[in-house]
Amino acid sequence: TMAAPTQASEAAAQVAPEEDLATGPLPLAKLQEREPSITRKDLELLAQAGFHTVDSLAFSATKRLHSLAAAGDLPKWSDEKLKKIKTAAAQCVDMGFQFGPMACSPPGFLLVLQGARR
Repeated sequence: TMAAPTQASEAAAQVAPEEDLATGPLPLAKLQEREPSITRKDLELLAQAGFHTVDSLAFSATKRLHSLAAAGDLPKWSDEKLKKIKTAAAQCVDMGFQFGPMACSPPGFLLVLQGARR
């Protein structure tokens, strides 16, 4: 009876951290893995400006980042730096469109729809 809990705990320990994060919002620290030029200070400034996840950054308009920089909430990064940040965020997040049933379905769930009949 002792072997079953051990096997279950070993299986749980083998789950990669990325798999856990893939089901929810990604922390900003993931940007540094994608783009080494993004510093810890950059991430702190983004968090102070209200961006606490990669998802929030990826789906925000570049114009909003420019307006936050103009207001003093973010540093006046170059267009190249902003492009690197936005590109890294977009690479971490699925930016594709999903309609309601697909967005709410569990991973690996296949939704089969029939066409309308006349």
